[in-house]
Amino acid sequence: MIFTKNAPPEMDTSTTCSVSTPSSESCSYDELSVRFGEVEIREYGRVLGDNPSCSARGGPPVSIGWLYNVNAAVPLDEYEEQRHNRKNMIELRMKPSLRRHLMETNGFTVSEIEKAAKSAQKSASQRRMSFALSDHDHILLPFESMQRKFKRLFRQK
Repeated sequence: MIFTKNAPPEMDTSTTCSVSTPSSESCSYDELSVRFGEVEIREYGRVLGDNPSCSARGGPPVSIGWLYNVNAAVPLDEYEEQRHNRKNMIELRMKPSLRRHLMETNGFTVSEIEKAAKSAQKSASQRRMSFALSDHDHILLPFESMQRKFKRLFRQK
């Protein structure tokens, strides 16, 4: 592995260390360094998702798709100067009406959106049930074991 991949042209690569395997090193770890040269920004499409976390607020879950557009690479320093302040967790949440609107403008039908929303609600309900039952696992496990033993016993006859 060479640590100079995508390094800026002005970087002196004569002191770069390479590591082929963990056991055979051509330099010590004290000499290793990582430098970043450019930032490549990708824009992903939005698709209907399956995250049950948004079902409590209603609306369809939104995910990113596999397809993306690559913008021109930007030097890291320039990117840091131009980027906006990061949003906090509350600002990242989308209202159900916005999620529904985004999916409609991305070509999903109303029935597809409703199906995804219902599926997310069902998954959320199953998670809640599983979580509620997990407190009683120590009680349920012996009964499940007994049930399996009875099934085996009656199958043998």
